Amino acid sequence: HEVNKAILTTDTREKTVAVQIIDSRDPSRHRWTIGGIAKGSGMIHPNMATMLAVIATDLPLASVQVKQGLQDAVDHSFHQISVDGDTSTNDTVLLMAPPAQEPLPEGLYETFMEGLRKVAMSLAQQIVLDGEGAGRWMDIHVKGAKDQQSARQVADAIARSPLVKTALAGGNPNWGRIISAAGNAGVPLQVENITLYLGQHAVLQHGSPTPVDAALLDKTFSAQRVDVHLDLGQGDASTLMTTIDLTHKYIEINAEYTT
Repeated sequence: HEVNKAILTTDTREKTVAVQIIDSRDPSRHRWTIGGIAKGSGMIHPNMATMLAVIATDLPLASVQVKQGLQDAVDHSFHQISVDGDTSTNDTVLLMAPPAQEPLPEGLYETFMEGLRKVAMSLAQQIVLDGEGAGRWMDIHVKGAKDQQSARQVADAIARSPLVKTALAGGNPNWGRIISAAGNAGVPLQVENITLYLGQHAVLQHGSPTPVDAALLDKTFSAQRVDVHLDLGQGDASTLMTTIDLTHKYIEINAEYTT
């Protein structure tokens, strides 16, 4: 608790999680624990920024599995959140485990990875939910990209867009801003292939706007957490990015904060 508290800066809460895993093939049903703490509230974006995360387990691991496992977990957690689009050199995610001479058997390693991904995702979500000045959150689901890099570029562009973030802050379902941000991602797109949903409501299908009751869109975009589904219609790659709105509170925090 004291360590977790000591690393906080503009955070409003501590961030911690722990899970237990069991080797189902082991008659003794031995349990291992994976736990972690984190800090982060601003300057958060893929490739990380002003954030720290320390994850530890009592399951002995070979160094190659520590490195591979952590990279996989980070790619599916800390690299899928954005608060303000800013990054810095001051970031660290550590995974600590007792050393093992041999790699884990495949089955036990997969069980470990399920637990590690849960811990990393929980810490990442706790960071973005504590984003500086956050009032609303947006889950950006991009699919139908030609490759993973393209999917991430589009999601990244939407998450960074000040116009998208301020629309989210105001509960304004201005979906043209989402399409505009996607088009600014540096990925070649054909508008006739694009479909966009705000929550469960299709606002653009294969490049053509679809009539939707404005009151329904207002209600969807006024929720505390908004789902956006963008289908690029180019392939099978997909990704998810979670971001926050841009509020007056964010400006106040960063106008006054001095390092």
